[in-house]
Amino acid sequence: DEEIPAIPGIVVIPGNIAFLNQFFSVMLAVSNQAPDGTPLVVRDVRAEIFLPAGPDSVVGDITSDPPYQPGDPEYDNPLRVAKTSAGRENIKPVLTAGPDGEPGTADDIDVLAPQGSGASDFLVEGVKEGSHIIDIEIRGVLEGLPSGPVEVAGKARGAVVVRDPEFSVTFIHPDKVRAGELYELNVHLQNTSLVDANLVTVSLDPHNISGARLLDSNDATRVIETIAPGDAGTLTFTLEAMRTGQVTASTLEISGEAGAVSGRRLSLKAGVSEQGVPLSPDTLLLPPEVSLLRERAANVDLTFRAVALLGQAHSIATAPYGSLPAGILPIPPSMVIQRARELSEAAVRLTLSYRAGADGSPEPLPEGLLLTLQDFYFDWLGAGESDEGWDALYRDSRQARLFGEALTEVLGREIQTLGFADLIELQHSWADTESYRDAHITVMTQAAAGGLPVVMELGDSSGRITGGSLSAQESVYEIPDADVLTYYAGDGAPIGQFAVLLRTEDFSYTSNFKATESGTVDIAVAVPGSDGQLAQHIFKGIAVTAGQVLSMTIYPGLSTPVVLQQAGVSIDPVSIEVIADGPPEVLGVIQNADRSIDLFGRVVAILFDEDIEQESAEDEAAPVSCRRQ
Repeated sequence: DEEIPAIPGIVVIPGNIAFLNQFFSVMLAVSNQAPDGTPLVVRDVRAEIFLPAGPDSVVGDITSDPPYQPGDPEYDNPLRVAKTSAGRENIKPVLTAGPDGEPGTADDIDVLAPQGSGASDFLVEGVKEGSHIIDIEIRGVLEGLPSGPVEVAGKARGAVVVRDPEFSVTFIHPDKVRAGELYELNVHLQNTSLVDANLVTVSLDPHNISGARLLDSNDATRVIETIAPGDAGTLTFTLEAMRTGQVTASTLEISGEAGAVSGRRLSLKAGVSEQGVPLSPDTLLLPPEVSLLRERAANVDLTFRAVALLGQAHSIATAPYGSLPAGILPIPPSMVIQRARELSEAAVRLTLSYRAGADGSPEPLPEGLLLTLQDFYFDWLGAGESDEGWDALYRDSRQARLFGEALTEVLGREIQTLGFADLIELQHSWADTESYRDAHITVMTQAAAGGLPVVMELGDSSGRITGGSLSAQESVYEIPDADVLTYYAGDGAPIGQFAVLLRTEDFSYTSNFKATESGTVDIAVAVPGSDGQLAQHIFKGIAVTAGQVLSMTIYPGLSTPVVLQQAGVSIDPVSIEVIADGPPEVLGVIQNADRSIDLFGRVVAILFDEDIEQESAEDEAAPVSCRRQ
């Protein structure tokens, strides 16, 4: 038998996101996989586009012109081939560069030489919101076989999301699940309009679920009362996988009064597929370990708000060019993936945070959750990779404030479990965890007795401030790569604040502490000194009266990096403790016994207390210590 080479194609839709009633390009790249130097040439290469049908399951004639009447097969189609000077073309040649060597010129030819490639493109209009699959069939004539010319064909498939310019949907769920496994489908709804979106209804009809089932059928329909302009709402559906495969989710239909964001009704479809279904472009994938992080933290809001913040970032990153509201900075899709990876890595680190118990069986590392969350928080502030758009979103988003509140609640419980003396000891632990990072500053206040009597406000040389309130929602967040958190007692009374400055380019920074009532406060600052090492400067038992302001100046990199004054008189720290960045420590070693990875269990995961480069990890002479329990 003669071996016929493949002519694979790839569908590319720039951005994979389109706006309702606007045009977008569907580009096709085709290649001839015949070995170079052979006479196998594909001629007369043509591409035919097939658009999805509407609810009636009949496409009709996609080259016909509107208007269409109810009952016409074309009436409910979600996509439409655009009309150009050549008409509505559903079949186009696949062209490659001609004699002049330049593609896109008049002498282009529809001939693919061995290892050669060609391209074609279609202009399509999105007329109904949702996620839609586009198929393209490729046909041509293969010449050069001993038996003579033979017709060849191939197919390519792509997906596009058609959005309303004022409303976007993002799905966040695991990549793959096993039969019987529970998983979460998070639906993130972003209101990009200038008015409130009221009574937004989201439905996941059991008839639109394949390969899975809703754990609680009463949760099939949910309503969000109000989504403020620029804000977002997030819903979580819990499903059980009925088979092993890839998780899928997409928007089936969005209905409501045209031109209004209130009263929207979103119908979804979801499930688990054993086949290679194209992933909806409005989807973010997270590993199942993220659910473990939520369970160990015992605070649903921690991961819920993190996922909601990712959804906001994804909506911004996938917004078509020029469509972002004024004041919203763009976020590259790669940064959204990076932040999703950091959340996933935090969850995976927690699965590796185990030690040998007294009887030799594995038990969770006591400080595993604390170390995981300390690193994760710094990652999301930009200590690893920074981006202006993400930073602006984090400083402006209500979801980030709620994430911070959940974080402090979890950390407050953890330090009690671990027996920490106070919040200043937490700051010392945090500085030790992050000592391997670039130079940064943290400031902690705590009530020495009773409630916290002061409010912290940081300032930089440009006059920008961060803080100014005990309420996260009322604080100001003007300094890039900076944040402030408030800790609360069990009765809801504020007991401390923690501020972070990740960048120390300025010669000096200020931190003012305004007393809202009379009381006593402790203050600690972790800042690099002249030797570049972090040191914690602790000021204890400072009595203040209502209306009084303590002023602090921080000079990173100087021999005296902290100056605290009360009524013009300097206060000396009661202690200064250097926090040295030592060699990497091994926190956990876990064997991966998954037979699909290695039949003999030779794969071992090692968790270090800081980022390790591959070259360093493979260097037997590199210093590494083990944390002893």
